[in-house]
Amino acid sequence: MNVRMMGLATVVTWAALSWVLSAQQPVSPPGSGANPAVLVHVLHAKIKNLIRLQRYDEAEAAVMDLVQRDRNSAQYAQQYLREIHTGRAALEAPLRQIILPDVDFRDAALPDVVKFLGDMSAAHAPNKRPVSFILQLPPGAAVPRVTLNLHHVPLLDVLRYAISVAGLEFRVEPHAVVIYKPQPAAPAAPAGTGGGAPPAPVP
Repeated sequence: MNVRMMGLATVVTWAALSWVLSAQQPVSPPGSGANPAVLVHVLHAKIKNLIRLQRYDEAEAAVMDLVQRDRNSAQYAQQYLREIHTGRAALEAPLRQIILPDVDFRDAALPDVVKFLGDMSAAHAPNKRPVSFILQLPPGAAVPRVTLNLHHVPLLDVLRYAISVAGLEFRVEPHAVVIYKPQPAAPAAPAGTGGGAPPAPVP
């Protein structure tokens, strides 16, 4: 199950990269006044730093930005995506190793689900160390309750199912799993409007 889901995520990422490369988009937004070569150099440095910091979601978004600006960076983008995929898999490995014998949520509030997963991770992890979870939800956010019944499944799968039911997303960081409500995608800037400010380097 996990291998198939990871494979699907990789296919989606490569498909997105192929779409960006085939789209007829300018290397630098018209009217931005920025030097395209400088922006590309900054993006390469930013991606490398984000990968080093294990901030893989941000790194992946920066890779998509890179290939929009410079199709000649496609080979570098492929290498970055391979590093991102490998890094994500390493962070998720402990969540795959924790097998929960029984999971039964019936109209459960998300904080209760998260607490349960933390408690069960400590009870069933090979090293008995609990997984830390962080809820990053807007104040007053309405989150659907969770109903789920599973048997003998990896913690990572339980997390995916529960978060999907609640309409949320998560990312695995080096020291915690962060659960958050995705922001709506910003509409694309019309051609000739400048396309927004150039990306800032990561300190």
